[in-house]
Amino acid sequence: MPVIEIHTALSRAECLARLETVAAADDWLDIDCPPDGDPVHVALDGHRVIVRNVADGAPPHTFRRIFRGEIADGSGGARVRGRFALHPAVRAGLGLWFGSMAAIVLLILAANLTGGLELPAVASGWLGATIPAAMLAAAALLVRSSLTQSRPREAAIAGFLAALLEGAQPPGPA
Repeated sequence: MPVIEIHTALSRAECLARLETVAAADDWLDIDCPPDGDPVHVALDGHRVIVRNVADGAPPHTFRRIFRGEIADGSGGARVRGRFALHPAVRAGLGLWFGSMAAIVLLILAANLTGGLELPAVASGWLGATIPAAMLAAAALLVRSSLTQSRPREAAIAGFLAALLEGAQPPGPA
C-alpha cells in the first residue's frame, strides 16, 4: 500500500476547516464530488481524516479501501499523508477466514501424506484437499478483483482531496 502525500500552501487549521465544512454538510448528499461524480463521506477526528466513496455503500463495505490520513504542518503549508486500507474489522475477518482455510488445507494435506490422522471419507484423499484449496484460491481472486475495481475511486478521492485543498500539488505515492 503506497503512502499518498498531498502538499498544500494552506495551513493545517485551514485544511481542517475545509474538511470540517465538507464533513458537516456531508449527509450522504452529492456535495463537493470528486471528478467521477460519486459523492464522498468525510469524517474528522482531531487532525486525522477518513474519506471514502459513498458509492461503495455503508461502512465497512467488504472489499473497498478507505483513505485514512493525518493533516500535519509542513514547510510552506500543510500536508495530508495517509493510505488506503481495508476497514480493520474486514481485515480481521479476512485474516481469520484465510488463516482457518489454510489450516484446514494443511491439516488435510498432512493427514493424506502421513496417514497418521484418520479423516472422514468426505475429506480423505486428494480431492478432500482440493476443494478447500479451490475455495481459498477463489476467495483470493474475489478479494483481488474487488480491490482492483476500487482503484479508480481511490484516485478520485485523492484528486478530491487535492482539489478541496486548493493549490495542492497533485497527489501521488510518496
